[in-house]
Amino acid sequence: MPDNQQEMIFLTRYSQARVQLYEQTNIAKCPKDTLFNLGQEASAILKYMDDLQDETFGIDNAETIIDAIVGTEDAYERLAAFVGKVVKQLGAVSKESLFYLCPESAQPTVFQQTPEITGEQISLNAYLDYLLQQGNQLPDISHCFTHQRDMEIWQENTRSVIQEIVNFMRWMQPRLQQHPAVTPVFLLRDTLLVYLGFVWLQNQGMQLPPLKPLLLNRTVLKYCAGDTEFYYTMADTLYDTLNQQGECDLHVFCHDYIKKLFAHADLPQAFWQVSKAQLDMLQTGQPLLIVETGVLASFPLWLLALAKEKSSFVLYATAPWLLPIYKDITFQKNYHYLIQLEKLVIQDYLFQFHHFLDTETIVQKTANQEIESLALYELACFKELLFQGFSTL
Repeated sequence: MPDNQQEMIFLTRYSQARVQLYEQTNIAKCPKDTLFNLGQEASAILKYMDDLQDETFGIDNAETIIDAIVGTEDAYERLAAFVGKVVKQLGAVSKESLFYLCPESAQPTVFQQTPEITGEQISLNAYLDYLLQQGNQLPDISHCFTHQRDMEIWQENTRSVIQEIVNFMRWMQPRLQQHPAVTPVFLLRDTLLVYLGFVWLQNQGMQLPPLKPLLLNRTVLKYCAGDTEFYYTMADTLYDTLNQQGECDLHVFCHDYIKKLFAHADLPQAFWQVSKAQLDMLQTGQPLLIVETGVLASFPLWLLALAKEKSSFVLYATAPWLLPIYKDITFQKNYHYLIQLEKLVIQDYLFQFHHFLDTETIVQKTANQEIESLALYELACFKELLFQGFSTL
């Protein structure tokens, strides 16, 4: 089991303080905006703890996790009860309808089981070039669904999520154009559409710095180090920094985090060497602006530690307790939106890292035709909404 002692310490303190605040809130008299923000935050804590059960703790249910963190047997129920009261006060049908980007879900039939990626191997750059030539028409996806209504819900959700990506790009645009000496680096796979979109816009005449894709994630870490233990070391180091610093300036936080991380004896040398080599191949000689979706920004912080030039990063969203630190570099406050964005087929199931070959990153494509159809549908939908959102080009 990963070492997450500092994470447990921080989340215990944070959750105890937040539950106390929620229960002291006079819901009937609280301003609606404030109440919405508190409910959104409490709902995000519940969702975050739900996500932890699979990735970190190895405990069968979220209730046990939150009870262990908050220190009372009814902690999960207390958080859930507060969210329920907020939903009722604000007149929503459910917390999903209030806090989620896509409250109603529908899955294509291919996701009745987790599909494996077992297709052809190809260089990342070649595959990105291929994807840049796609998206000109919406493919037929009716064969991917058992029921017409399920397809319609999925299509509606897809447009909502992709519109969020376009909004994120509009927020990023001035940051890219006001700092032409900065090189944007897009961490794949989660920022695949953002990268493709900015390349399309650049090809249409938008003035942007050179755009660099970089595939660096837990799969790459496992390939280099044999396991993903260092990912949890990065996370626990972040919480160690939070425990000591609390809410602080972003630059102070990054400096202290990097110092703590490099003090670890279990720094995986192979991953360090690969990451350095990847950065060197970018050959920018300029500060980097690392683009990531969220949550903790473990890999952007890792790259900041390795970059030769003073660099920075931006996020789509983060956890509620990191917003005070990441607020100026984070687009979306709602953690639930991030979770739904990361479920896009094209960014999660179309391809994955396979190995390195000399200076090339080799990926493996899906062999599943339904997955490819759904991914290309998302890409075409994205291209349509992208050029609507940037129609002044």
